[in-house]
Amino acid sequence: MNRQVLQKFDPRSRQAVEEGTLHGDVEFQLRAGAPLDDADLKSLARTGFRLYSTVGPLASGVAEADRVTAVAALPFVEQIELSKDLFAE
Repeated sequence: MNRQVLQKFDPRSRQAVEEGTLHGDVEFQLRAGAPLDDADLKSLARTGFRLYSTVGPLASGVAEADRVTAVAALPFVEQIELSKDLFAE
């Protein structure tokens, strides 16, 4: 995998991506280099990212596990952090 893309993930998320432990739908937050515009949102949608919300350069949403790195590869995406459970189910 491209090191430049992997560097966009926080350490915990990077480990999950490298180990291939992601399955099914994966929720995550991302930070862009500037406030997200309509073109950015369309690019995100083309990668399979389903948007929950956005505020300025921040967005949260979900994508299939095999599409998370495609989102990270977008040039305007600077950081991704996978969501984590707060409580055991």
